[in-house]
Amino acid sequence: MRQAQAVVFPLEWDISMRQTAALLGISEGWACQLRQRFIGRGGCCDEASPGPGGRSRENLSSESEAAFPAPFLERAEAGGILVVSEIKLALDKRLGIT
Repeated sequence: MRQAQAVVFPLEWDISMRQTAALLGISEGWACQLRQRFIGRGGCCDEASPGPGGRSRENLSSESEAAFPAPFLERAEAGGILVVSEIKLALDKRLGIT
């Protein structure tokens, strides 16, 4: 929505980017970036596009990742200690890292 506003406000109200930024509550540079993104996408906001994050660099499936630490946690409950180096070695072995 702000992208569209960064385009429309200066055109409709004949105001500067500094004034537009003040209306939007953002810096002048950020208002300019929003405007350029909106224009560059042909008038489409990027609100629907995926943002950062997700599992694009996953090494294990969600289920495998959840199940992997179970044996270590069971041993820790019994003995009260987690040895991180053991977990790291097991993960490296599972991922095929030498």
